[in-house]
Amino acid sequence: MQLAEETPIACTLDPTTMADRLCRIKALTDTSLITQDLRGDQLRLVYRLSAADEVRAVVELERSCCGFLDFDVREIGRSVVLTISAPVRAQDAAAWLFAQFLPSGGEQAPKQSCGCGSERVCG
Repeated sequence: MQLAEETPIACTLDPTTMADRLCRIKALTDTSLITQDLRGDQLRLVYRLSAADEVRAVVELERSCCGFLDFDVREIGRSVVLTISAPVRAQDAAAWLFAQFLPSGGEQAPKQSCGCGSERVCG
């Protein structure tokens, strides 16, 4: 992935919005994720086709706040495949975000965060 040097490696969300977004991602993961494959700077997520609209909505929101990542959404057969890619210089930030899309992401996430200070617990 080519990333302009001036593209900041940071999330632009405020803490409240970040907390809400993480809860939305967790709900999508909990209800619709079928499989995941994390390989270095790329995360491939496969969701139930019934979640297609929500996957696209989350991706559009993430594109607006995490411009350093590349999001690709495709319907393949009876599923929706989301691939998130990060440039090498953004791997630390991407590792934290990738973990949020995985089952129990908050518990398995690297200790470094996006810097927003979000401490909200989804429930």
